[in-house]
Amino acid sequence: MLTVKYKKTGDAVYISHIDVQNIINRSVRRAGYEPEVSKGFNPHTLLKMSPPLPLGIESVAEYFTLYLDGEKPERFVERFNQNSPEGIKAVWAVKTDVYPNLAREIEASDYIIRDSRLLGYRNEIEERLRSEFEISGKGRQAEEKKEVSALILGFGFTEEGLNVKLAAGNTALRADRFLVALGGYLGLDLRVMDILRTAQYVRLGGESVDADIYIQNLAVNR
Repeated sequence: MLTVKYKKTGDAVYISHIDVQNIINRSVRRAGYEPEVSKGFNPHTLLKMSPPLPLGIESVAEYFTLYLDGEKPERFVERFNQNSPEGIKAVWAVKTDVYPNLAREIEASDYIIRDSRLLGYRNEIEERLRSEFEISGKGRQAEEKKEVSALILGFGFTEEGLNVKLAAGNTALRADRFLVALGGYLGLDLRVMDILRTAQYVRLGGESVDADIYIQNLAVNR
């Protein structure tokens, strides 16, 4: 099988997770590949994706796995990129014998909020992210507040803005909801399209490991 790292950028940020899956499927077939399909009355390509990315957010760290043999990873990347639309482009690919179930294994993601205004609120942000942090969400009956400070796993500043590591998986803190809450605390209108996901992490041997390293360690003939 092949596991592929890809980017979702530009106008592609407004394409849903399901539609991205369909685009990848079509791009693979336009490139001349016939990956393995499921059995049964409604066979479909065995394409496995990393966790969904909220609409409007760019990412340079997304992944998919195909049950496809007999092609060199470098050649697959070249052919895929020749047949995929702008905004959905492969970065690298590796052959693996073991399926890296990233939809289940990923536990955290790194994001950068590319808004330099945040640098002027550094003290306020540090104080807020080290104390209680609430987000709003719909409960069964009405709007509810939820305390999520335990799901903010780290943060720092660059000249572009704010870097933040948020929990993923069963206890995920969505980056768009974090952004809305942060903007509310600061009195700023922060834009979802200024968020970039830069890395994802899995739990391995009791440590949080970059998904790139996790996948590369599964590679055949690495």
